[in-house]
Amino acid sequence: MLLAMLEYDRDTDPQGRLMIELRMDAFKERLQEVKKREQTQAKKLEDARKAIAAAVEKGEIEPMEKAIQVAEVETTMSDEELVAAKTRLESWREADGQLLEAISVRKTAVIRNALTAAEEAGLKNQNCDAALTLYRQLIVEAAQAQLQEALQVGEIENLEQAIEKAEKDMAGISEKGVKEAREQLGSWRKLEEEITAACESKVLSELKKGVDAAASIGFRSREVALAKQLLAEQCATDLEELESAMKLGSPKKLHSVLQDLAEKNELAAEDLKRGQECLKAQQSGYKALEDAMASPQIDSLKQALRAAEEAKLQGPLREEAEKKLQEMEQNSELEQALQEADRIEAQP
Repeated sequence: MLLAMLEYDRDTDPQGRLMIELRMDAFKERLQEVKKREQTQAKKLEDARKAIAAAVEKGEIEPMEKAIQVAEVETTMSDEELVAAKTRLESWREADGQLLEAISVRKTAVIRNALTAAEEAGLKNQNCDAALTLYRQLIVEAAQAQLQEALQVGEIENLEQAIEKAEKDMAGISEKGVKEAREQLGSWRKLEEEITAACESKVLSELKKGVDAAASIGFRSREVALAKQLLAEQCATDLEELESAMKLGSPKKLHSVLQDLAEKNELAAEDLKRGQECLKAQQSGYKALEDAMASPQIDSLKQALRAAEEAKLQGPLREEAEKKLQEMEQNSELEQALQEADRIEAQP
């Protein structure tokens, strides 16, 4: 081109030199413009590549979309580079869709898979944060539910397993509820030791104390069941003793048995109440017999003996009263016979 300009100048410009200088200036100016455009394009391409790299580092969809759009419209980025960026963007969109679906489903396994896919794709947007927060929340809620269920079941082995699983599941996330569960587990173990000792000693007061304590905190175990069985057996023995004392018909004996049973505090309240009512009836019958024995009225003695029979009152006093009634009835019959004889003799 420069040679053409020189040839042209040699033919058209007598002076030659002036035209060459003018043409050279124009050429330099155009060359400068071309270089400037090339530098601008190179700068834009460099900026576009940096923008895509920054978007990759940031891991967010919108910055990547903008970076790709600028690269396509304003730069001469190669098809290979654009395809790579677009492929990454598409994987992000797919991972983002999985995250949104997982968040709506609210299942830990689904969310975990979506988070894994997002991590592999390099996605780091707000939906990743939201999914991770929800995942941790659901993990903690599930662990809490398992701990609560184990506490309600009231068995040491079950609670131990629930604590171990909760610690594993919530590792690095939370320790909520674990400390309280461990404290409860410790109290259960201590109580189990106390109940085991009570079962071995068969001291009823200790057995009852252990069973009551277990019931108050919802604790269950083989030892608690054994303690309940031992208590039930003893209660059956005590109830049998009470029934025998009630049938014996001796207020003194029944009073003594009731005192012993009240001190043991093992029988049901209704059984003790029934025994006390029986004692009251026997004592009342005993007093009625004493009063009737001191009275000359045969009807009073008969009534007192009927009351004694209803109260199942037994013993020497009743026997004496029955004997006295028999004597009074015999005397009454004899007196009636004499009166009848006197009446007949007095007839003309």
